[in-house]
Amino acid sequence: MALAVVEYPVYAAAPHGAMAPPQNAHHNPSGFVTQSVDTTGTSTASAAFASDTRLVRLTPDVACYVAFGADPTATVESLRLNPNTQTYHAVTPGEKVAVITD
Repeated sequence: MALAVVEYPVYAAAPHGAMAPPQNAHHNPSGFVTQSVDTTGTSTASAAFASDTRLVRLTPDVACYVAFGADPTATVESLRLNPNTQTYHAVTPGEKVAVITD
């Protein structure tokens, strides 16, 4: 059971600092930083996001809860994600995402 994390950098050519990933990035994220965070009954944090990461895509394979921050701890009060879905979240470089299952 894991939470897949794909980091998207900000693109210099994006208008007004837009954070949207390239149109086909969800199909072929090659070249992007990817992580897999084990999901257990204990909060587990990812590695820190890269210095140019402003957007992440989260894809859990089980229902879980996530929290973001410099030293995050996910709880059952955190943001809930449904299994086999994809969600995008704006982040700050150096932050992490923590995940926990219930």
